[in-house]
Amino acid sequence: MRVQQAKEMINDRPVVYDYGQPYEFLSKLLLYYKSNSSFSLRQRTAKVGMCSQALVSQILQGKRNLTRDNLSEIATIFKLTKFEIDYLDKKISAKFHKIETVKDLNMSSEPRLPKNHLLSDWVNPYIKDIVNLKGFQLDSETIFSMLQGFIPLSKIKKSVDFLLKEGFWRKNLAGEVVLDEAAVTTTNGIANEKIRTFHTKALETALIGLKTLPVDKRKASTVLISVDQAKMDELRGIIDLFQKQLLEFIEKNPSGQDSLVQITTHLTPIGRSYEK
Repeated sequence: MRVQQAKEMINDRPVVYDYGQPYEFLSKLLLYYKSNSSFSLRQRTAKVGMCSQALVSQILQGKRNLTRDNLSEIATIFKLTKFEIDYLDKKISAKFHKIETVKDLNMSSEPRLPKNHLLSDWVNPYIKDIVNLKGFQLDSETIFSMLQGFIPLSKIKKSVDFLLKEGFWRKNLAGEVVLDEAAVTTTNGIANEKIRTFHTKALETALIGLKTLPVDKRKASTVLISVDQAKMDELRGIIDLFQKQLLEFIEKNPSGQDSLVQITTHLTPIGRSYEK
């Protein structure tokens, strides 16, 4: 008696930046389509014409690379979204963006004095903290993938150069790139324009996450409150207390290695009393 093994089923569309290599994502996406529709890879490949069944199979097995030359055809075959196409295109391009190595920059292993210009570019805080995560390597493709496409590729190399040269990153005794805790700054003395830009980009990043991440990987909460003016300070105090609790959490858990998480709080008056 032969027992058939149950086929793997995927109910939720895979997220492109959960996979280290494009072929891993495409393989899971194919399984997702087969789990939820009568998707035929052979028929879709035949319709495109410019991409053979053999080439697609080799790409899915990791024997051939997804390139910018065949990305358009693969996108049509696999019904990729605009976001997925953009991410894969940038990931392919990242292979050719060189980042200087630590030894080339002659980095100091000694902590430096605190600096207050981290927000000279809004991407710097994001890239600065990615160094804590497992699998970090000093190359554009790795950093782009670890940041899940949220940070433009064009800004990654510039930010890495800044963090290395300005001492926000340094070498430890083992020669590894680590955060220089002495370089952590506050917003004191930073131009309001830079702070506004950072908060704006944080909100834009949250919007991307809302559109692209499944609900089990993000949390969104919006509360509308009608409040008396006399209670506004109390309401702000609740938000300040939450921020204090977050900072206490960071102090107790300073070196998490699995995920870099953005938490954005934003109070916006959207209506007011009206009197003629």
